Amino acid sequence: MSKPSKRRPPSGQAAAINPASPPDPKAPDEVAPLSAGKRRVFTLLAVLLPFLLLAGAEGVLRLAGYGKDYPLMVDGPPGYRMVNRDVAGRYFYHNENLPTPLFDFVQTEKAPNAYRIVVLGESSAAGFPFYYGAAFSRQLQDRLQQTFPDRKIEVLNTAMAAISSYALRDFVPDVLALKPDAVLIYAGHNEYYGALGVGSSESIGRSPTLVNLYLKLQRFRLVQALRGLLAKVAGIGQSTPTEGTLMERMVGEQRIGFGGDLYKAGERQLEANLSAILSAMEKAHVPVLIGTLASNERGMPPFIASGSEAFAAKVQAAEARVETDPAAAKTALKALVDEDSLDAHAHFAFGRALLALDDSAQARMAFLAAKDRDELRFRAPESFNGILRKLAVEHGATVVESQQALETASPHGIIGPEMMTEHLHPTPRGYFLIADAFYDAMRAKGMIGDWSRAVPKDSAYARMALTRVDSLVGTYRLLQLRSGWPFQPIGQNKRLTDTLRARTPEQAIALRLFRNEIDWQTANDQARSLYEQQGRYDEALRAARAAIAEMPYSPTPYVYAANALMLARQYDAAVPYLEVSISRQPSTQAEGLLGSILLQAGDRANAIVHLQRAVALDGTNAQALYNLAGAYAMERRFAEAKPLLDRVLTQQPGRADARSLLAQIEPFLR
Repeated sequence: MSKPSKRRPPSGQAAAINPASPPDPKAPDEVAPLSAGKRRVFTLLAVLLPFLLLAGAEGVLRLAGYGKDYPLMVDGPPGYRMVNRDVAGRYFYHNENLPTPLFDFVQTEKAPNAYRIVVLGESSAAGFPFYYGAAFSRQLQDRLQQTFPDRKIEVLNTAMAAISSYALRDFVPDVLALKPDAVLIYAGHNEYYGALGVGSSESIGRSPTLVNLYLKLQRFRLVQALRGLLAKVAGIGQSTPTEGTLMERMVGEQRIGFGGDLYKAGERQLEANLSAILSAMEKAHVPVLIGTLASNERGMPPFIASGSEAFAAKVQAAEARVETDPAAAKTALKALVDEDSLDAHAHFAFGRALLALDDSAQARMAFLAAKDRDELRFRAPESFNGILRKLAVEHGATVVESQQALETASPHGIIGPEMMTEHLHPTPRGYFLIADAFYDAMRAKGMIGDWSRAVPKDSAYARMALTRVDSLVGTYRLLQLRSGWPFQPIGQNKRLTDTLRARTPEQAIALRLFRNEIDWQTANDQARSLYEQQGRYDEALRAARAAIAEMPYSPTPYVYAANALMLARQYDAAVPYLEVSISRQPSTQAEGLLGSILLQAGDRANAIVHLQRAVALDGTNAQALYNLAGAYAMERRFAEAKPLLDRVLTQQPGRADARSLLAQIEPFLR
């Protein structure tokens, strides 16, 4: 028998396997291939694993209490929601002392007869520097409530200083959740230096798409943690600016040339964000009214011009002749404008010369050209109003010509210091005219209902709930603003408010409020009491109405208003305020005052009802006891009057009117 061959197989050729041979214990086990289903599961897990890890990290951070939520609306007093005072935390990362919105409220459950308006905007929409009764939203709310007394008019103002259209766009889901009947917009001045604006110290880029994506993601704690880490790394060796005004701290790019890349980026930013806002409102069938932007054209020289020092000297020399020889100045300045059409100071001086020659139309064009070429862009260029008008047409919104309203009321038809406190914040009169423009636009469209009770313009202006104290505090804020850059050279602060001294009790209250030594409610109460003592009942009523606008949920300010009217002997006018106060929460004071008015008017039956309620609420209130006793006496219910008078005299033995009334009724008790 021949032996088996020991030859190896040729290279690349497998050796034959003898099925009868035992398995090699050193050979590896064969792995069965994965089924298609298992492959899909493993692939899915591989894809999901990073997201699961991120979700786990997000959960851990939330459980640890890291980061914050910044909702637009938070719970307020029972039955009300209010604008979150910390909502600006969404947009500011490098600045302290963040801006805050007004204290504005809406009912948690929207009433069936409610008409709810939401205002979107910046510091001008919030009423800076006066706030409170000066804000156009508060003036509009009061006037609309008078026009539609059977409706519950709610105007919620979300505006605040130093934000841009990014914030307004970010608010949209929160605003729609409020089920508004209309949205009003007055915004656009902050597109360059407002939070996230292209020239802002808070900017994170020029792409509206990327910035808006970031705003959606920054609600996650992981993104907040990453943002904090990057801020620390970027801030190594640097100090965060805490001095100076918010206006000064927000500037990242001091020079933004007319028509340049940053200038155009600001235009694109406004158009993208405003288009998204209007599109969302259009889809939700919410009417939008958008106001054109106004600023100080005639009374505010440009902050920064583009020309050289030598060119600036030539402009200054030509401008010096405006008062003495305006025709020669006009000729010289026209030549300088032609020489450098981008220099803002040349256009402004040219406007002054034209105005001196009574050429108002051309002067206005020159002043607008100067504003547009001001390289420090705190005032919106005119192209922004063009964007507003174009987008309003595209999305069915209503343009409110607020700029035109201020121009019409200004000398020469050019907006100046009569309407503006500085570069762009209106005076109280200016704020009223903006409110009036929105009111007229709503009336023209027939919004809300029957306008047969429309309030005349002069009557509405007389009712403005801006107190003298709030007006003074606004003046102090303006002094503070003008103390630093850009109104003063960089690095200089005149500290104009340090030398303020109060010469009247009213000024003393205002200074304490300005210096944060007292809060607004305390200041307003002190002012109202002062006005009552001085017999200035109209000012006391104004202060009470300002408190009503600030705290619509509280019954107390309505009593203050009624009391001021009663001191002025306007008893009938006091009744509605007392009725509203009682509807908020019955009180001895409100029931007692209403009972007294009805008693004086001869309505004894209803007077007794309210006086009885006053005593039931507080059986120790001597005045309520006395008034009810008097009402009983008039109705010859002497037996019921006597024990009430006894209780009064137990508390106040020397009270002469109670003793006199008791002596008068005693003969009828025998």
